Amino acid sequence: MTADDAHITVDGMARDLAAGVAGPARVDISDAGVMLARDSGAPVVANFRDVSVIAVDHGRLLLVFGDGAARFLVEGLGDRLGLVVSELRERRARQALHDRFIEVPTSERLELVEYQVADEHGVAQVAYHAWGVALLPVDERHTTRLVRRADISSVTADGSTGSVALQLRPRPGTAADAPINLLSLGAGVEHHRARLAALRDGALADAAAIVARLLPDAPFMVRQVAAGALVDGRPVSAAELEGAWPFVERAVLVDPVFAASYRALVAHGTVSGKSAPAWLSLAPRTPGQTDEYMAWFFVGLPGNLIAFELVSQGAHATYLFRVLPRSAYEPQLDDGVGQPLTAAVSDISESLIDARFLREPIYLTETALLDPGYTRYRFAIAALPTLRAARWRFVGRLIHTDDASWSAALDDAIRFNSSTRDDTAVWPGGASVTDEQESD
Repeated sequence: MTADDAHITVDGMARDLAAGVAGPARVDISDAGVMLARDSGAPVVANFRDVSVIAVDHGRLLLVFGDGAARFLVEGLGDRLGLVVSELRERRARQALHDRFIEVPTSERLELVEYQVADEHGVAQVAYHAWGVALLPVDERHTTRLVRRADISSVTADGSTGSVALQLRPRPGTAADAPINLLSLGAGVEHHRARLAALRDGALADAAAIVARLLPDAPFMVRQVAAGALVDGRPVSAAELEGAWPFVERAVLVDPVFAASYRALVAHGTVSGKSAPAWLSLAPRTPGQTDEYMAWFFVGLPGNLIAFELVSQGAHATYLFRVLPRSAYEPQLDDGVGQPLTAAVSDISESLIDARFLREPIYLTETALLDPGYTRYRFAIAALPTLRAARWRFVGRLIHTDDASWSAALDDAIRFNSSTRDDTAVWPGGASVTDEQESD
């Protein structure tokens, strides 16, 4: 057996559970992935995301590749079994996190913790990162939990049991989820409590710093209300901001180009005398670095649509998303703000945060994504439910060449989306991939 920081090889025996063939084998783990070299068959070469099961029982290692495409029972690893298992889990977890645009310092090994969420109880790797914390269960039957720092509402520790309870903010219109409990932490209870609390406090501190830069001369209470609501991209309506709304709206829309398109969208969304619903969002470009922040808005439109514009970066374009499945849309839903609209706005904002403000993974067509340059986007789409949901909702982009053509395209999109019942139908007026050069 040899090992260094990047490369581990361990000799043993492997049985192909499909073919029933067994023989000497070598497990080779490197930055490139894992290889199972066998005397009795062709080597298995895989990246870490291909390893779907890593299970240990009585000194034997079960490795399953490709969700069952290849299954091997590896034995005879001796006292190196623990090293192989820990390295496979560590590197698989890091690749899974990387696919989700989450980077964890290589100097920090992922810890194993016991956890419980409602009836689910097991052991998981815990990964702290700038935007939150990820919990990756060792039992592959359970899904990875990605907790955004802005969604942490409380962190409580019990030193007598060595546990930490993490309560999350409920999504719009839903009841609060069961708390995430980290158990049997022993002397590490304060370490985990402090890191989780620091994530929550960091999100609030960044929001306060951004609001202070954006509204330096606003009244104190206006800044307090805005900072408490506009946390890490959380969409906030006029009703939620109350008296702070005009201050934030004016500051976010200081650029006359974006202010004009916002007013035009609100005019299009005003139905039966009711003003169009609108939301504003703010977030740091990078957590802890509030000298550069992102700002965007949403406006609800007739025709089962939401308009979105990122006002702080990139070329000027309006993105359109559907609210409901087209088959479920009824025109009377345009008469007010319903829960589906609020939930859709929240979904799209979450996808933007999860994609680290990249818009290309949302709007690129399936054909365009086949380009080798977009390989990482394909992995991100497969790994992030929020990104897949945003792609499903996406209808098209309106490129701001001139007011007349932009307004005509908007009207056409509203007509198309309200009259078409097929969610797979593509609006023919949507911008092509090359119509807009964005600074992602």
